[in-house]
Amino acid sequence: MHCPGETAGDPSTGTPNIPIGDLTIISPVFQREHDVQFNTDYTRGKHQLGTRFTFNQEKFINPVNSTQAVFNQNLLVRNRKIALTDAWTINSHLLNDVRLQYSYFSQFFQNPCTTCPGDVTLGDLGFNTIGPADNQFQKQNTYQVLDNFSWTHGKHTFKFGGQYTHFIYPQFFLPRSNGDNWYNFTEGFIDDQVPDVSSRTLRNAGTGSFLGTQSLFAGYAQDDFKFNSRLTLNLGLRYEYWTNPVGGNSQALNAISNVPNVIIFGKPKTDKNNVAPRIGFAFDPTGKGKTSIRGGGGISYGWKFQNFASITLPPQLQSEMDEFSACGLSNAPSWCASFLANGSAGGPGTCCFLSGGGLPATYIPPASQAEARGLTTSFIDDTVLPKIMTWSLGVQHEIYRNATVEVRYLGTRGVELPVQFRRNRISGFDAGLAPLPEYFRAQDVPATVPANAPTLAPWSAFNSNIYAPFGFLANVTSDPPLGGSKYHAGSVNFTQRSRYGLTFNANYTYSHTTDNSTNEFFTSLLNPRRGQDTNRLSEDWASSDLDVRHKVALSWGYDIPRVKTENRMLKALLDGYQLGSVFLAQTGQPVTLQTGSDVNKNGDSAGDRVMFNPFGASLAGGISSVVNICAPAGGGNTSLTCNPGDNVVGYLAVDGVTGADTAAKYVDAGLGVRTNVGRNSITTPGFSVLNFSIGKKTYFGEGKYLLVKADIFNILNHPNFALSNGNVFSLAGVTTATTTQGYALPDDPNFLRPDKFFSGGIRSMTLGLKFVF
Repeated sequence: MHCPGETAGDPSTGTPNIPIGDLTIISPVFQREHDVQFNTDYTRGKHQLGTRFTFNQEKFINPVNSTQAVFNQNLLVRNRKIALTDAWTINSHLLNDVRLQYSYFSQFFQNPCTTCPGDVTLGDLGFNTIGPADNQFQKQNTYQVLDNFSWTHGKHTFKFGGQYTHFIYPQFFLPRSNGDNWYNFTEGFIDDQVPDVSSRTLRNAGTGSFLGTQSLFAGYAQDDFKFNSRLTLNLGLRYEYWTNPVGGNSQALNAISNVPNVIIFGKPKTDKNNVAPRIGFAFDPTGKGKTSIRGGGGISYGWKFQNFASITLPPQLQSEMDEFSACGLSNAPSWCASFLANGSAGGPGTCCFLSGGGLPATYIPPASQAEARGLTTSFIDDTVLPKIMTWSLGVQHEIYRNATVEVRYLGTRGVELPVQFRRNRISGFDAGLAPLPEYFRAQDVPATVPANAPTLAPWSAFNSNIYAPFGFLANVTSDPPLGGSKYHAGSVNFTQRSRYGLTFNANYTYSHTTDNSTNEFFTSLLNPRRGQDTNRLSEDWASSDLDVRHKVALSWGYDIPRVKTENRMLKALLDGYQLGSVFLAQTGQPVTLQTGSDVNKNGDSAGDRVMFNPFGASLAGGISSVVNICAPAGGGNTSLTCNPGDNVVGYLAVDGVTGADTAAKYVDAGLGVRTNVGRNSITTPGFSVLNFSIGKKTYFGEGKYLLVKADIFNILNHPNFALSNGNVFSLAGVTTATTTQGYALPDDPNFLRPDKFFSGGIRSMTLGLKFVF
């Protein structure tokens, strides 16, 4: 970052020439990794015994928010795993395979500051977030027993198995522990006003400790029936039962806040209805073993990850406060006086927010039912595991020896997927308020409006909190199974197995993923974690955040032939070289264009979308604004100048400088406008990247060798201004998605300019040393 000194004045105006432009902050990158793997296999009689041990330890610099190095976290990851296996061939028809396994995983995110400042997000600077992240850690001890039994009888091969997995999983995460403070304008931050972005100023206080101990019980039965030499049928059935995390039972501590027939805080129930049938077939249409047709379908169940429960603890343990719940405390902050006097709204007219401590950092457990309800911010739903239905059909054909081509179709349907839902909030449309019109040309604004024309007044007075009559002041967030998804994909794959030392693989995939919700948590500002209106989730059905229409992958590997010489030194020097390369290319992922404000008055600005201007063609950002259209109370002539007592009866999108009709293709929506742009309507740029590797094996007798290897990612250093850049060692796309909302905001000067927000990717190299014996 460069801060210029005093600059010379402009001769024509006498004002200082202050440089204005994009500020690019580059975060340092660091990764150190240690890996050890130890395998043994031993055969004794009818038993094949094996042991596996894995050691992994990694340390990273973890960039956060707008990648200021002063706030970057240290990230330490540890993995340990040991497995014991016994494959027992009882006889030619019976086989039993048992596995005992223990694994340990830990992860620590640590801030460089002991007492960290709150995060500040400024709208007129592209909603960039400045400040630290949250300290967090998790330790997971996993104990697992698996047993698989196979019995061949005639044309049938029966398989039975069971699994028991037990997780001991202490963790700590207190989201927004430093406080999130969102301002529309930098001026509000400088003047120390109460932040004015609805629903985005939040702070968690209390404990972040959570015990995620839980268990999995699973079993299956399967029959592979060889109908004849060309057709095999497969029938299977699996059942899974997960216990709930132990820490989720703490919700019962908030029973004092129960409201019969509205909301009951108790121990969440488990999901017992997880029966998963499967069917499949394999068919050789010619009987020559050159072509196969495979297909099938089945049901499987996902895992409901523990974040849902771990960050939704009851107010007796923690609470996510906003301005309203903080000002409802018996010892409310000093700034609440100006906030309440300003009509419970931030911005001009308020004072002394940060100097008054902001949202409280010290948590005081509720001492009464009123305080408990006022501090309640979450609800843990009964567990319903996501259900995934899958069907597929593929044809594989051997073109020539060691070369095959496969054409495959895959479809999935996901139901009962978790969705982040503020269950106590409804929008003005849900309440039946009439929408206000928004116009894009001055000539379309009616000269007069009738007395019954919709006005802004009921929208301004509307309270979206339907639990307010019971004393709930904050958002009550839960994760009901309301989501759904669909996936259809077709792929063509060519595989050339080793031929003259060369292996080659080429794949092209076309796919389309649609859903009504993807993010359940804060993983992207470009794809909001809540719908525009969760009570109208069908309006959010669109291409998924994960939708990638086209993808190409090419890879090859070549073992350079050995030299023909008897000189041992030359052999050691020139033999054993391996070359390889991977080329990846894919189209981009969609993002949602947003207003950054609460248009439908549901108390949430996260998912509110923009307006499409059919008369505009410019994708430039920051060139338009929305002005009020006013009329006298009781109807009459309209005007862009509002007099005292007038009603706002609509809006007009105009050029932000001249006030004439705007040329912008996308503009903000005014309060009470029903937006006309769907979710995920714009696709970000894709990427293409070429990786290269070179390695050398040096042999030390039979079966023992030393492998020295270098892997170069993005060897051409090709810039990819995309959310995904094809480099597993770069978190730049993730950091951009969670910190730079400006790419999707029409008000931002860099709206839809990927080169101003996305990192472009980097060239990186890893060196490896491996000894095999």
